[in-house]
Amino acid sequence: MNMLRFLKSRKNQRDKSADNGLPGPLAPFYRKAADYLNGKTAGWSQQRKKIMLILFCLFMGNLSLFIAGHAILSANGPPDLRPLRMVRPLVVPGGTDSIKNQIINQKKQHNETDK
Repeated sequence: MNMLRFLKSRKNQRDKSADNGLPGPLAPFYRKAADYLNGKTAGWSQQRKKIMLILFCLFMGNLSLFIAGHAILSANGPPDLRPLRMVRPLVVPGGTDSIKNQIINQKKQHNETDK
C-alpha cells in the first residue's frame, strides 16, 4: 500500500515539474521552435502528421545511408561511385627535394666551417 502511494506521489511530482525537464539556457529556444512548429502544423490531422513523420524519417535515413556509402566506397569503390569532391595534391615549386638539398648544403657548410 505504501509503495502505491509513493509511486502516485512521484507521478504527481513529475507532472508538476514536466516543464523543468528542458536544459536551462536552451529552454527558450526549444520553446520558440516548438511553438513555431505547432503553429505550422495546427491544421493538420493526426494521419497527416504521421505520414509526414514517416516521410521525414525515410528521407533522413536514405540521406544517412548515402553519406555513409560515399564515405565507405569512395576510396576503392567502382568508378560510378566516385567521391563528390576530389582532393588534388598540392604542388609546391621546388618540392621537398629542394628543401632536403638546402638542409644538406647547410650541414656541409657548417661542417666545413668547423674544420
